[in-house]
Amino acid sequence: MRRPGISNLLGGRGPAILLALVLGLAAPPLGPAPPATAQDSSPVRADAASLARGQEIYGQMCAVCHGIQGRGDGPLARTMVPRPADFRVHMAEGHTPQQLFEWTSLGVPETAMPGYAADLSDDDRWNVINYLQTFAPAAQ
Repeated sequence: MRRPGISNLLGGRGPAILLALVLGLAAPPLGPAPPATAQDSSPVRADAASLARGQEIYGQMCAVCHGIQGRGDGPLARTMVPRPADFRVHMAEGHTPQQLFEWTSLGVPETAMPGYAADLSDDDRWNVINYLQTFAPAAQ
């Protein structure tokens, strides 16, 4: 006994439904970004210990590219295309802690920025994110 194909199950509309799904998944999201949620903040409190640990890790693993003050001007920066991020700009653009955590964990595609998920614990990555946020320009 032969089983009915997907087209038969969908009443002959299989190709049209498949095309609609593909176009729907490929379409860019519409409207503004959703408002920040509790998940957009660090689960590690940005206290003195977290900031000190974040600064320590930053000095060991990040400053060589991003520079001591997070301006993207570390000693290796001029050898990189694209240049490392200037955190003052990224903080001013409103990147969320969660976005920064993902980039720190997984790296940034098409850049020299590696991911550190295998090298740093979740808490240490959040400590670095807490420290990176100190590079944000002061509110005016």
